Amino acid sequence: MLDTDDYIDYTYRSPENIRAEVLISYFSSMREGKQFHSPKNCMLGSGWETLETRRLFISWRNKAVPVNYMLVRRNERIFAVLYWMQGRGRLLDSEYLERIYRVIDSFKIRRTDGAFVRIMLENSSGDHKRDRALLAALGQGVASELDAIIRD
Repeated sequence: MLDTDDYIDYTYRSPENIRAEVLISYFSSMREGKQFHSPKNCMLGSGWETLETRRLFISWRNKAVPVNYMLVRRNERIFAVLYWMQGRGRLLDSEYLERIYRVIDSFKIRRTDGAFVRIMLENSSGDHKRDRALLAALGQGVASELDAIIRD
């Protein structure tokens, strides 16, 4: 539906039976109708309820960068969600800032590629602090691995 050029959607399970879904959507060139959109819009538009939003920080390129965190519920299931946009040498938590840089980069470096990253953790224990720490650690690893694939 998003017309991605490539994507992965993996579910990982720890020995403690903690499940994490990692979704990465890559666009080789973005334009209207072919770009990512915020989970704040698509998840809420499909029956999810937001319980909490905030920024978390992950380490990327030896600095702390903000990413988006949401706690959402659908029916009785609660999920912790981490997401950001990454590409062209940037990791951004703002869809609006990403669009601004996309326009600048289209002229300056002739590129509009990028990836949208979402990590979801089912919150079965109710320990939100633990889940945020786990998501931040997973996010840091995913961002570093993706950085090696999508170069500046």
